[in-house]
Amino acid sequence: MIALAAKEEWKELVNILKDVEKKVLLPQTNGNGSGSALGPCIEGLEVFQCKAADLGIPQLQQAARFLKQYAEEQNETAPNAESLGVFSFGVNALLEQMDK
Repeated sequence: MIALAAKEEWKELVNILKDVEKKVLLPQTNGNGSGSALGPCIEGLEVFQCKAADLGIPQLQQAARFLKQYAEEQNETAPNAESLGVFSFGVNALLEQMDK
């Protein structure tokens, strides 16, 4: 029973991160035509970080913190294609490690 619960919680973490990965590829606008492409990703990473903390997984908490910090820095200066690609690569690398 405990193993099943842990597996479901792990799956939830993976799904949160997959959602973040999808959001980085979607154009985001704030109503006036300007965008904040990483805003929804930052929110998703906050949820991921909290969930990892609740589960007592500091490595995932730290990974989310680094990704979130990068996203926040890039979001301040209107992210370009390169910074979005780097962010997406980081999220994907974390997902791959979680799937092992």
